[in-house]
Formats: sequence, structure tokens, C-alpha cells
Amino acid sequence: MTWPYVAGLFDGEGSVYLGRVGGCGFPTVAIGQAGKRGLQLFESLKDFLDNEGIFGLYRGDKSNYAKGLRPNSIHDTMWAFRITRHNSVMAFLLKSLPYLIVKRSVAQDWLRFYKMYPKFTRAQCGQISADGRRRTGSCNRHLNRDKAVEILNQLRGGKSRQELATKYGVSYFHVRDIEIGRCWWWATGLPKFVYPKKSKAV
Repeated sequence: MTWPYVAGLFDGEGSVYLGRVGGCGFPTVAIGQAGKRGLQLFESLKDFLDNEGIFGLYRGDKSNYAKGLRPNSIHDTMWAFRITRHNSVMAFLLKSLPYLIVKRSVAQDWLRFYKMYPKFTRAQCGQISADGRRRTGSCNRHLNRDKAVEILNQLRGGKSRQELATKYGVSYFHVRDIEIGRCWWWATGLPKFVYPKKSKAV
């Protein structure tokens, strides 16, 4: 196995997305494959990446058809290979980058993110999320009507969500909810946030 092959596999079958630790996101590289061939491929991929100092894990799960809709489904087991550790994600993207075509710009974006926040690790993200839960509790515990209005006015004045979250001792997501009318809409004068209805399949 070589880096051009791994990069091609990631380019065609992979993705980079924000995994979740509580309310906080961290970049994750994921590649999907099906059946016994997929398992054999991921076994070889793990050996290759281990030799490159990159940590990744793979696991398999039956498709939704096999789980319940069609108990006797002939669908193969779906395998997912994921890389989540900060240094491993960065190393994987750096070594794949010269050979990427479709996901080249995506990889460059994430590498820029790591350059801007070099110490932002999954463990720190989990701690940030846990601290946020301890600080905020419920949506209305630490704020009153006047503070909610202040936050909205400062957002309109150009203040960032994170800056206001730190100032008022609440989470980033609490500030976002005020901005979009998910909470305190009755105090700020915003229309109440309504989740979009899912369209029914025809």
C-alpha cells in the first residue's frame, strides 16, 4: 500500500467532518467500505498507517435494511475507518494532499484550521464542552431579559458569539440560540425559531 493509493481511496470514498464531544466538534477523517473485501482493505490500511505513525480504528455494522427493515437482507456489513486524533488527522491530510484531486481544497481548509489552532485537541474540546454544561445548565439559568437583549444588540454591533459567551458566562451555543430566536425570543422581539418540517417521501 502506498500514499497515492490511500489518497485515491480517501478522495473517492472518504470524508472529513466534525465529530461530536457533547456540544463541541472535532475534525474526523472517515472512509467507508462494504463486505469482506472492505474488511481486508481496512486491515491493510491500519497496518500501513500504524507504520506511518497515524492512529485509526475501523468497525463494522449492518445496514439499516439488515437491522430491521429486511431481517434477511443480503446487504454486506458496512465498515467505517475513522481517524480522530489531532496529530493523526493532520499527518494523514498532509501526506495525502499531494495526490488529492476532489478533496484537495477540503484538506487544505482543515490544515489551515490546525495551523490557526495548533493546540485544539479532542481532549480539550471535550473539556470545553463539559465546562460549558457546568456553566450553563438550562437555557435560562444564567441570563435575564435585559442580558439577553444586551447580547443580541452586541451581536448586531459586530461582537462574536464566542466573545459574548465568555463575557456572560454561558456557552457559544446559548448565544447562538438567542441570535436565531431559539430562546429568549419573547424578550428580544425576534420571531420564535421553528424547526423546518421534513418533506415526506413520495
